[in-house]
Amino acid sequence: MKLASLRPVVLLTRPRRESRAAATALAQQGIDCIRMPLQSTRRAPRSSTLEADLRWAGGASVQIFVSRAAVVAALAVAPTAVAAASTRIAVGRATAAALQRRGMSAISAPGQAEDSDGVLGLTPLHEVRGTRIAIWAAPGGRDRIADVLSQRGAQVRAIAIYQRLPQRPRMAALRRLRAVRACCVLTATSGALLQSLDQTLQCRGLARLRTRPLIVVSERIATLARTRGFESVHVAKGASPEALIAALGDPHLLT
Repeated sequence: MKLASLRPVVLLTRPRRESRAAATALAQQGIDCIRMPLQSTRRAPRSSTLEADLRWAGGASVQIFVSRAAVVAALAVAPTAVAAASTRIAVGRATAAALQRRGMSAISAPGQAEDSDGVLGLTPLHEVRGTRIAIWAAPGGRDRIADVLSQRGAQVRAIAIYQRLPQRPRMAALRRLRAVRACCVLTATSGALLQSLDQTLQCRGLARLRTRPLIVVSERIATLARTRGFESVHVAKGASPEALIAALGDPHLLT
């Protein structure tokens, strides 16, 4: 099935940079989108806790990066620690590319599983007893990676190197969303984005769109979405533009 034949309009809710990359990839497939970032990211403020975490990370031979924002923040604050790692692992291909552009080798989760389970299935993380592993992240995410690696005997620390902040939707994006006459497909790549999307739809008189297809990136988020009343929830195999395009090609999405 050709995506262009259905002409869906995709609502992108990720931060500005990620939404722009997805919009470019979608345009190449002839798919229109509405960019409405509901979240922004910024580097975590310096604190005694962060300073202690950074010193600890200097001895972490394995380092995991959950997003491009994590790469940017970690390299800005702790470039020596990142460079010293013998193994760098990225949750997705876009995150791995962000490291590689800065001259850092990186392993990424396979394209069909750009999520926590995809990372945990990577060979370097099978035998990690006694290994020090730093996870560069934002508060409130990727607990499964840390929990499972701890169960495998690793010394794990999730370092909150950046923050995710809610962002008010732009009025131009809301006007476009209200005017959509084609099929609208919603997206949310995290639990926080799902919450912001739900609040936006309800507060802006757009709750009817919760009947439209919603693409998320994990079963956990899918469960949250159904609990919140979204009626047609679909799980993509990762948060990358490629994973989104693959999910849009599912013949069951728009039925």
